[in-house]
Amino acid sequence: MIINYPTGLYTVALESSDNVTYTISNQDPPRTDLLYPKLPIGILLRRRTSSPTSNRGNYGDLIYSSSMASRRSEGNNARVYESGQILEFNDSSDRTIEPMLTPDNTNIRHNLSVNDNDYIGITDDEQSFIDQNTYYVQNLLLDELNTIKQDRYDAEQNVSTQQKLINQINKNISALKVVNDVSNDPDISAIIAKLEGNLQQAISSRDESVTIANQAATRSSEITDRLNSLSRIVK
Repeated sequence: MIINYPTGLYTVALESSDNVTYTISNQDPPRTDLLYPKLPIGILLRRRTSSPTSNRGNYGDLIYSSSMASRRSEGNNARVYESGQILEFNDSSDRTIEPMLTPDNTNIRHNLSVNDNDYIGITDDEQSFIDQNTYYVQNLLLDELNTIKQDRYDAEQNVSTQQKLINQINKNISALKVVNDVSNDPDISAIIAKLEGNLQQAISSRDESVTIANQAATRSSEITDRLNSLSRIVK
């Protein structure tokens, strides 16, 4: 008997056929009357593995692992500085964003070395256990690295957004102070006070994002070093 399909799919056809072997070997199963194909009971009852890892040996040698992420927050098209704008010494933050040494697309090479298990005293079972766990840990680190990259990009975007807001507020405050010097209007003074409060909030938000960006740069370098260390034995 040649079985190309699960025999349970032939139930309807076998009811009107005496030759079971011929029917299953030479005919496709009839179209199901269900709205969706039903899985064979053997597939449904098959025990699923509870291991969080997969057997890398089924897929051949691992050559590259990649990590890439993009920011989650949206930006705006407002200019940071306008042409001809006069800048005060206190317009910029005393704190700077440290460079991100981890590239946007991180590629890790795995096939640069070969381990001699017999030489170092590792059995085949131990090597299989090492392969599964190192591959699992590497995936966790890659996920964490992507999250850190997203945090970094979001922080950079917020620094830019808040700096644009700071410049807009400073421009309005400078103009309103000129008006207030001439008119001495209490309403103008109230608006200036309100804008100065908004200015402090924007500066705090910008400086907080600078901290997040710098922490992300440091953490991403640490994880990249750990991934490079793992890459020597992840195959």
